[in-house]
Amino acid sequence: MQPKNIKSIRNVLILLLGVLFAFPSAAGARTKRSRKRNLKPITHPVVLWSRTLAESEDSEQKKVAAFKLSQYSQPIYQDSVISTLLGCLKEPDEQIRILCAKAMGRAGNQSKKASIRSALMETFKADPSLRETLIRTFITRADDSKEVQSLLLDTLTKTSDSHETLALLTYFYNCGEGVRPDAFVAVFNKSDNERIRRWAIKVLAEHGSGENSVVELLANCAESQNTPLALTCLSGLQNQSKKDSNRTWAALEKTIESADPDMLIATMDVLNVLPDRINSPMTKRLIEIINETDDGELID
Repeated sequence: MQPKNIKSIRNVLILLLGVLFAFPSAAGARTKRSRKRNLKPITHPVVLWSRTLAESEDSEQKKVAAFKLSQYSQPIYQDSVISTLLGCLKEPDEQIRILCAKAMGRAGNQSKKASIRSALMETFKADPSLRETLIRTFITRADDSKEVQSLLLDTLTKTSDSHETLALLTYFYNCGEGVRPDAFVAVFNKSDNERIRRWAIKVLAEHGSGENSVVELLANCAESQNTPLALTCLSGLQNQSKKDSNRTWAALEKTIESADPDMLIATMDVLNVLPDRINSPMTKRLIEIINETDDGELID
């Protein structure tokens, strides 16, 4: 057989093989395109939960959907879901309202911030049963706007509910920058609830600016016989002491006499941030402590 004929036969065979491989590929592509046309877009879970919440007449299904939304840890930005959650705040079932209020902590983006804030504030005023949850929602949203601060500060001065007071103090500890300390001093002075008093001190220590009323309160309560409270006050005094070192020194001269190692360590921490000062009674007491104790942490 001539070489020319062999070459022609080879070319024909290559062409046939190419056609054979092309047909399955084309058929596969057609099948893939057909499947793609028939597939429905995937619906986001929060949208499905929102639909159940809005459309279901089964109370238990609505609770489950509201619970799932309240536990969702990512931002919720879908308009339909946000509208459903805001509407849900008026649900007859209190448990569902609470779950929806919690879910609002992660709802919306920057452009919706003001409108959501306004809706939550109106709900806060209208529905006392949601107040504690909404306070925590404002914390989750890190909403330290003047409008929210003003609303919650007014509530703090009027409420007599200890749980609500604790929630409000937690908000101001996290979002209380720029708020005057008077209300927190008043809360401390009028309450005999130890947790409330300690949280009031934490807020003052975190956001006080060395005001006389703040340093005076911290110095006085550092002398408390209640050790946990006194330790909290000493910790707060460490933050505020430079503004009024005279009053701070007077308090430390009393707390340094404590036999409690924790009180002594907390006192030392405050001493370390104060300006150097000659104080013979303090020096004498420090030498006594060094000679009497075998507590390595205290000696250090």
